[in-house]
Amino acid sequence: MTNEPDPIWLEHELLIGLQALVLTGDDQFAYHYHSGACPVCELISDFRFPYETYIGNFSQQLTSPQIAALRSIAVEIEAIGAEDTKCFDREVLDRPVWVRLRGLATAA
Repeated sequence: MTNEPDPIWLEHELLIGLQALVLTGDDQFAYHYHSGACPVCELISDFRFPYETYIGNFSQQLTSPQIAALRSIAVEIEAIGAEDTKCFDREVLDRPVWVRLRGLATAA
């Protein structure tokens, strides 16, 4: 048994994170709220972990445009300010940064 991450599982998780980022603000909120988790925090972590792990271990399986598209999302997420990450605040998901993230995720 190896401690290396499973690329198929990571790719699947990355796609789920991207799909969640593409959703409308209402759908993004509902997607996580039912589980009791903060939708804003979950949207960030659902992309960040698989992205960082996949890029760190399997970036050679992606094309340069794919890496650039994913990196643009990661950079936008890193730049999010505290006012755009208020836990359990549905209105946050209508702010410009979240609209940009939806566009970037759609393009990816």
